[in-house]
Amino acid sequence: MLSGVLTQLSFSHLVVLTDSNTQTHCLPLINGVLPNSTIYISVEPGEIHKNLETCSSIWSEMTDAGLDRKALMLNLGGGVITDMGGFCASLYKRGIRFINMPTTLLSQVDASVGGKLGVDFNGLKKPSGCFQRARDGHHFTGVFKNFASFRTSIRICGSFKAWTDSG
Repeated sequence: MLSGVLTQLSFSHLVVLTDSNTQTHCLPLINGVLPNSTIYISVEPGEIHKNLETCSSIWSEMTDAGLDRKALMLNLGGGVITDMGGFCASLYKRGIRFINMPTTLLSQVDASVGGKLGVDFNGLKKPSGCFQRARDGHHFTGVFKNFASFRTSIRICGSFKAWTDSG
């Protein structure tokens, strides 16, 4: 699935954003389909690191690697990585394409709505953000034992998220 998308797309560089957890536990499961020239950026895990300081570090690494406007970013992780990675991609060089590959149940539900990107600032949750849809989204279903439990979990989580967002 991911390999098919990567072969269909034209891009100058592929950059993969992870946190230290997904770098250890998820990246090895997809590394075989990534080009040898892939650039890897890893950040510390957790909501506390979803801020402009971390974004600045990501943008510095992207710049140091020589990424141009034709680069493609793959965000492999939970909601922090998909939010922050999409935000960084949408502002880097006025916007590069990105793919979200959410690895947690909540981030999979959140990514299915898509387009809402942001980071925390001065103690506020996501006051800095933008709307930009991912080029593609691939759910990292390896965290579920079978498809039936995945579908049931998605429905329950989606219903809960819709309920909490409405009030």
